[in-house]
Amino acid sequence: MKQIYEKRLNTINRYVKCGTLDADLAEVMKKLAKDKMLRALSNVAYAKGDYEKEMGQAALKKEALNKYNL
Repeated sequence: MKQIYEKRLNTINRYVKCGTLDADLAEVMKKLAKDKMLRALSNVAYAKGDYEKEMGQAALKKEALNKYNL
């Protein structure tokens, strides 16, 4: 679980440094990723099911944009 989370954070940070991702949006995506990782650690069914799909770059970005109207 943590490996997927750390990989996603690294990707988000890289996109911010390259200027292809807004810093505010990146912070929201990082928070969502952390929440999903913590949920996966405590919920085996979620970890084996939707966790990896929801941690995708596009999925996190879409959720962040929808949830926070960014």
